[in-house]
Amino acid sequence: MDKLKKKWGLVIKAAIIVAPLVGLKALFHYFDLEVITVGPVITALVAGVFFVIAIMLSGVLPDFKESERIPAELTAAIEALYKDARLIGPGPEASVMLSHVRELVHTMALNFKRKGVWKLSEVNAIIDRIDDDIVSFAQKGAPMPVIVKMRNELGSIKRMSNRIDVIKETTFLPSGHAVAEFATSGALLVLLLSKIDPYYEGMLLVGVVSTILVSVVLLIKDMDNPFEGHATVDLSLLYKLDEYLDSR
Repeated sequence: MDKLKKKWGLVIKAAIIVAPLVGLKALFHYFDLEVITVGPVITALVAGVFFVIAIMLSGVLPDFKESERIPAELTAAIEALYKDARLIGPGPEASVMLSHVRELVHTMALNFKRKGVWKLSEVNAIIDRIDDDIVSFAQKGAPMPVIVKMRNELGSIKRMSNRIDVIKETTFLPSGHAVAEFATSGALLVLLLSKIDPYYEGMLLVGVVSTILVSVVLLIKDMDNPFEGHATVDLSLLYKLDEYLDSR
């Protein structure tokens, strides 16, 4: 059910938005308010709207592709950090760091589940505590190659955490989103006011084109924040790591 919702949820949402527009189109036809004659200009208008939307889609795609790699790389770095802490050996310092790593994973998982915000200050506070743990290991004579490796892994975790914050908190080209939404709204209005014969073919055409346009605009919005919505990256690896470390 979740896979079906993830795949078709956005299209269903667009169809729900378009349904009143189709009803409005029927009212316009009934009251003879279709005042625009279909011609090459209408075709060019719809094609232009699709072109604008394609530009926005190509703009958000690189961030989305990058976001797809973040969960796997983040999980691998945290797991390596956890195993390196165990490698140093039993002792109070190692136990403290292992607890901090578990806390880091749990906090990140909660931040992903908490929609709309990534509390970077919470994550950074735990990263600072882990950094202090690594410094403590170095002062007590832990092997330097292991210390360097843990510092590199912690640096990678912090860099990815900062990148997640940027992706969640910023919007790609807000003015571009406004242009795409305005162009889509304008195209839908023109379709509503256009007289397309035969009538039932026109209704079907308006419904299909409107659903496609609205679906793509919604897709762009979701891809601009790929950690929530219908177009989300797979975070199951991080959640599984959280469960695994809790079981340890």
